[in-house]
This record gives sequence, structure tokens and C-alpha cells, in this order.
Amino acid sequence: MAKVYALPEELEAKMPKYSSEIPWREHAKMEEEFVGVVQGWAKEQNPNDQYAGVQYRIPHADSYALYVVAQSSPVVLYHIPISDAWDSPWADRVIKKDIVLQVKRDTFLKERFGNSLDKEE
Repeated sequence: MAKVYALPEELEAKMPKYSSEIPWREHAKMEEEFVGVVQGWAKEQNPNDQYAGVQYRIPHADSYALYVVAQSSPVVLYHIPISDAWDSPWADRVIKKDIVLQVKRDTFLKERFGNSLDKEE
């Protein structure tokens, strides 16, 4: 069973600020950069864990709840409250096998389709 934590204050202070004046693609890039900062922080905290810093998503409502893995055994996740800021009631049930499967799935999809944010409409 996973332990799920809110972000430390120093990371939460770096979270992007939203404005209706900013186009959605810019918001998406700001969110992506912020998640990268959290991933880097998680890797620094646990450099010997190959899954530290991995994004973990759980489908929820109309999108997903987003977490960053801080430790894979036992599982420790940090909730990333961006976009709709969904938090899944099932996050505490994540096990290492779930993380490994999502990494394999994400790698497979990225190899075939790339990053959809890089494409213009």
C-alpha cells in the first residue's frame, strides 16, 4: 500500500499561476516544466531508486490524478495538484508493479506517437 503526500512547501511555491490571458498550450508547457522540477527533486531525494521521479497517473473523472513517485518500495507518491488537481481515492493502493507497468506503457506509446504537445493543430 502506498503512502501519498502533498508537495513540500518549497515545491508548491513553484507551481504555475494560471491566467485566462495565457493560451492553453502555454499552460500545458508550464505544467510540464513544473512536473519536471518535482521529478528532479524526487530523484535527488532517492537517487538509487530507478522509479523515483516517475509520473504516475490514475484515471479520474474527466482526466486523471497526477502523482510523482518518490520511492518505489515501499511506494511513496507525491500528489501534483495541477490542472483540475484531481486526487484519486485509490492512490493509496498503488504497488510497485503498477508503476513498472505504467512506465512500460508510457515508453511504448511515446516511441510510437511522440509528445502530442509538440504538434501544432
